[in-house]
Amino acid sequence: MTTLVVSFQPELGTTEVVTTIFSHLLRHYHEHTRAHEMVLRRFFFQFGLFACFVVLSRLIYSGASSLADKPDSNSLGNPPSEIRNSLKGVLVNSVEVNSIHLKQWKMEGLNTVVLLLSEKEPGRQVQAAAYHIRSSGLHLYYWIEIARHPVMAEEHPEWMASLQGHQEWRRHSPTFPEIAEGEVVKNYPWVPILYQEAFEAHLKRISLLVKNLPTPQGVFLNDLQAAPSACGCGNWLCRWTPDYGPVKTATKLPASAAAKFATAVGKLMPKSRIIPVWTTECEEPDGAKDGACAGVGCFSGLCWQGPPVSADRLISVLQGWDVTSEQRSAQIQQCEKAGAAGFVLALTKIEQGWEPRIFKVP
Repeated sequence: MTTLVVSFQPELGTTEVVTTIFSHLLRHYHEHTRAHEMVLRRFFFQFGLFACFVVLSRLIYSGASSLADKPDSNSLGNPPSEIRNSLKGVLVNSVEVNSIHLKQWKMEGLNTVVLLLSEKEPGRQVQAAAYHIRSSGLHLYYWIEIARHPVMAEEHPEWMASLQGHQEWRRHSPTFPEIAEGEVVKNYPWVPILYQEAFEAHLKRISLLVKNLPTPQGVFLNDLQAAPSACGCGNWLCRWTPDYGPVKTATKLPASAAAKFATAVGKLMPKSRIIPVWTTECEEPDGAKDGACAGVGCFSGLCWQGPPVSADRLISVLQGWDVTSEQRSAQIQQCEKAGAAGFVLALTKIEQGWEPRIFKVP
């Protein structure tokens, strides 16, 4: 079973945390409910990617000041309409935004469009798409990838997460050479905000990405944890540390880094809801020799632990690329059956790939 760790930092001035769990949805969905909890099992696709869940908890990153003493229409007792009435949206890039698609999405009962922001897309094109979404009457949200950033990884390989500790990751790269003295294996192209240098660089790029764009109702910040196979186990969902070993090539930050990053983004966009995206860690069966962790037993709490999260505090983010319309419908029906608070269907692929690279330590 998988539970979620929700990290609350009261000193950050927060009134509701909106968190995201990645979870596999298409092939073998199982659920287990107890009076106050919802435990989710994961679903593996043949290409190793996944859908995710967004946890709507009782705290939201509100920027510099706490809203706890200043209740408004978006406070705990009265969540925004698109969430209160069940958020139903699609995640798309700017090319997919046009009058035909917007009309179609509305006819299908959707109320939200989550627009992917990336340095790869022309600024004017993204800007036009954002205004087009707003003028259509649909809710506008943005989605920004954080940790997985090839350009930053090429420019600053020293900021990448590493593959130290366990060596089970090598089963995925059986021909990868052994490292020599003064070398460390980095996880390309993952540059997590758990390093001070990367934290500041990502914050700067976000300010540039949203410059000249209309204010959205919310922003999804994807991948605020470390890289896949964090402890070296080879599990794509192991994200709990950027360096499970003695070699550090950047300034490591404490576990509160993600919360502080979300708060910092909130200061950049004080009128938008900041939604951190989180990934579930390992499940008990993953620790088996033939499991995703290949015998590394972290499930017992050696790496992480935390309370479960109820289904009515979840918004499922579903895989909409490379699947049939029947599979899309099946995912949506499963979310409704589980009692989730809504869904976002990702028509744009959410990249999660990684590969080992040797880095010479300065």
